[in-house]
Order: sequence, then C-alpha cells, then structure tokens
Amino acid sequence: MNRTIIDFPRCIPGFDAYCQYGLVEEEDTLLASLKATEDEHARFIIVRPQAFFQDYLSTVQLDPDEAELLEVTADDLLEVWAILTLCQQDMKKTTINLRAPLIINRRSAKGAQFILSEERYLSRQPLFAELQTEDNTGVREGVAG
Repeated sequence: MNRTIIDFPRCIPGFDAYCQYGLVEEEDTLLASLKATEDEHARFIIVRPQAFFQDYLSTVQLDPDEAELLEVTADDLLEVWAILTLCQQDMKKTTINLRAPLIINRRSAKGAQFILSEERYLSRQPLFAELQTEDNTGVREGVAG
C-alpha cells in the first residue's frame, strides 16, 4: 500500500477539524481510504468515479481560484475521487457523492472538495443502479437527477 499525506487547505466540508489526510490506495481494487492524520476514526472510503460513470470527468472543471488553491501547474495531472456512503446491510445500496468530488494534486500534496455546478449528479448517486434495477422484479427505475 502506498500512503500519501494530502493537505486540504479548506478542510472537507463538515469535517472542519481535520485538514490533513493520509490517502491509501488499496491494491487490486478501485478503492482507497482517506484517513485524517489527527483522528484515525475520521475516515472516508473513496473511489475514482470515472470507473463507474464514464462521462463524469468531462463535468469536472476547476475555476482559477480552485486551481490556485491546489497549486496546479500546466504539467500536473489531477486526480478525481468521490466519497462513498456504504450501506453495510446491503452493499448494492451504496451511494457515491458525484455532486462534490475530491480533487487531488499529488505533486503539491493538496486536495479539495468542490461542489459541481452540473446539477445532473447527486450527492447520493446510487453506485450500483443497474444491480438495484435487476432486483426489482424487472421494473427499471431511473436515477433521479
């Protein structure tokens, strides 16, 4: 496992007491964890959303202030991650926050969570919508948003 310390200058909204996290990518999976360095109980499970939503990256655009916050240079390759909300009773009900992705610049070790202006994505977008549809006796449900 590879661990990188990432500083979130504006903290993650709702977790203002923690502004520095260790990013640990799990081997052979799409998942990673983001654990506060100040409190090991403050932890997020994250995933690269483009693995599930192929057009997603085209909706993520940084404005100049956001790019400055992350100290982005022309040569940087930014990473886009999204926080998962796991449903431990039924993993098929796991949701992903596509409305507010985490953008990480590994070169500067800076990260931030930004709210997209694109309104078609939800903060609790079902991750396995297709699996939920199959379980609903053939009734196809649409994803709101």
